[in-house]
Amino acid sequence: NTHRIPVSSTRTRTRTQISPATLLSRFLSPHGKILVVPTHHRPLAVRSDLSAPGRRGHTAAPFSHTCRRERGERRPRPPAPTLTCGPWLRPPGRGDVVGAFVFPQIKPSPATPTTPRGLLPKTKPSPTLSLLGVGCAARDQRAAARTRPPRPPAEMASISGAAAPPSSSSACRLRLRRQLLMRPSHLRLRAPHSIADLSRSSSSGSSHSHAPAPPLASRAPAQGGGAVEKDPIKLWDRYVEWLYQHKQLGLFVDVSRMGFTDDFLQRMEPLMQRAFVAMGELEKGAIANPDEGRMVGHYWLRDPGLAPNSFLRTKIEKTVDHILAFSQDIVSGKIKPPSSQVGRFTQILSIGIGGSSLGPQFVSEALAPDNPPLKIRFIDNTDPAGIDHQIAQLGEELKSTLVIVISKSGGTPETRNGLLEVQKAFRDAGLDFSKQGVAITQENSLLDNTARIEGWLDRFPMFDWVGGRTSELSAVGLLPAALQQGIDVKEMLVGAALMDEETRNTVVKENPAALLALSWYWATDGIGSKDMVVLPYKDSLLLLSRYLQQLVMESLGKEYDLDGNRVNQGLTVYGNKGSTDQHAYIQQLREGVHNFFVTFIEVLRDRPPGHDWELEPGVTCGDYLFGMLQGTRSALYSNDRESISVTVEEVTPRAVGALVALYERAVGIYASLVNINAYHQPGVEAGKKAAGEVLALQKRVLTVLNEASCKDPAEPLTLEQIADRCHCPEDIEMIYKIIQHMAANDRALIAEGSCGSPRSVKVYLGEC
Repeated sequence: NTHRIPVSSTRTRTRTQISPATLLSRFLSPHGKILVVPTHHRPLAVRSDLSAPGRRGHTAAPFSHTCRRERGERRPRPPAPTLTCGPWLRPPGRGDVVGAFVFPQIKPSPATPTTPRGLLPKTKPSPTLSLLGVGCAARDQRAAARTRPPRPPAEMASISGAAAPPSSSSACRLRLRRQLLMRPSHLRLRAPHSIADLSRSSSSGSSHSHAPAPPLASRAPAQGGGAVEKDPIKLWDRYVEWLYQHKQLGLFVDVSRMGFTDDFLQRMEPLMQRAFVAMGELEKGAIANPDEGRMVGHYWLRDPGLAPNSFLRTKIEKTVDHILAFSQDIVSGKIKPPSSQVGRFTQILSIGIGGSSLGPQFVSEALAPDNPPLKIRFIDNTDPAGIDHQIAQLGEELKSTLVIVISKSGGTPETRNGLLEVQKAFRDAGLDFSKQGVAITQENSLLDNTARIEGWLDRFPMFDWVGGRTSELSAVGLLPAALQQGIDVKEMLVGAALMDEETRNTVVKENPAALLALSWYWATDGIGSKDMVVLPYKDSLLLLSRYLQQLVMESLGKEYDLDGNRVNQGLTVYGNKGSTDQHAYIQQLREGVHNFFVTFIEVLRDRPPGHDWELEPGVTCGDYLFGMLQGTRSALYSNDRESISVTVEEVTPRAVGALVALYERAVGIYASLVNINAYHQPGVEAGKKAAGEVLALQKRVLTVLNEASCKDPAEPLTLEQIADRCHCPEDIEMIYKIIQHMAANDRALIAEGSCGSPRSVKVYLGEC
């Protein structure tokens, strides 16, 4: 109501300025409706398709940019809003403020708008447009509404285009005010992509009738986050209909608590079939990573017969045999550390980062026996204190430690730094590192050549066509697992192969990976609009969420699609374990902002047979964990929080291999649905490049400080002087951070000032 709309009147043949409220009062009637046209950041356009009886047609031009503030007028305080919509709106009465708003690229906020400012919810942008008609009733009715307690969702009726008109405008406003308290996604309407689409929608005869948006590029429209089924009998029928089971693996996938319908599945069917074709071509050796011209062949690792040529098949088979033979020699003591009094290796120190660390850590936590003959530790960062801690924990057992260095190129900074630190520790202890070192790297890489020249204990291949985040079932994950006696790596490969076979099925309901990808697309509208919370209710699966975090986010977090369009895709993953998280962030998941869906990971067997006992009559400790899982699932769903459940009978090598393969395939299918490359990581490379630039700048700063400090007397320099002599005044903030870090580590001395007041700082080196 702070703008004026120029309106051409056919009655007076003159242009007049009227307020939106007056305009709506002319056109809103039991026989007319207002159409709100999204104009994508241009002044809002309003027009009437049907004029009220007794009035001639009017056309509303875009809003004038003249406002009360510019005219020096005081803006009146707007009253609290009441939601009104539909073809039964009465013309506004005295004291009413009526407006029509469009939120381009915005989804409705889960929070109930309670103030005029709340009409523009603070939500993340989304290409899924939402239209929301908002109006205000009379002041006395608003006052009464504020005193009325909110009704529970079960008593609220959902908005439906087929609903019958209320008997009075008061009843309409009362019902819609109740609906305003509901989850705002119940109000979602698919936005047309053009005014022509909007016109076609308006001609359908119902103000609640909106045609679904046409696909964006090749993407079908998703409608995730809508009303979910609450009737227990219908829910049971839906559970039975959508439940997937793999009998050999003892694995179940339940997507019944996702709100999509058969109609959604039908609309997605062409894209799903396209994804299945893409997966088939990938397995046959197609160049699935066009940026690097590489094949993507992690599926061949568990079924070498799929490899496109005999050379690769033979290489894969020989690598597995090599891993098993070497592991047996280490565990049996046939291969011994030269300086250990024990006569065998007792510790494993794995140095790697990203997929070279997260996968092995996950499998070790999930499957390692309680007292393995070789205990494993990980260095997965370039944190000096963290490296020192791991070496200190080894103590005298450094003499009996087998060091596995995992890096495809050998030049990854974190892995290289960890290797150099460990080699120094070996030298300080008088040990020969080469007699205890093993390399897993690409053939002829820097690391491979170093290990060969220095005569390391052994070397294993990393294949060019296997990415880090999909390398768990290569030597990267199999060797550390095989060295921990009790982990049957062949069973891991069998489980993965069985899952791969099942996820080639082109019937969506019979393909567990397709069900996951379809659910992700539904929940996130195909644009990553919601996060995925992973909750494994088993301590041994604690690291599954971290493993999936890298697998999903590094694969799907892409700025551009395969057609070069900027899409900023992604799916955020986080989680810990249940029921621990019920005392952490479940409170927000249940009652806070609705920007997520949950994946529950359930394990049916609590303990090995014969080891369980009852805490109280009829109830074991595992029953409590089961109750916590099912209770949390029900509590979230009762508040319209959707979830997926993945169930395994027991945490075994076969089940873990199946889980790895299941999510690898789900990521590939989802990437095809949203038309992105899941097998490169340009953002990671950009981060590495930026880090290199920082280190290069630090070397220039050291050169400048060294020249100034070697003078007699030493010349302390200000940050501005350092930046000027480095010929990079634009990098003065980064220079300040470099100086701050060096000063904290006694590598630079601050002669004057303090880091809390950067402009006062003068710096020199203690030694030149």
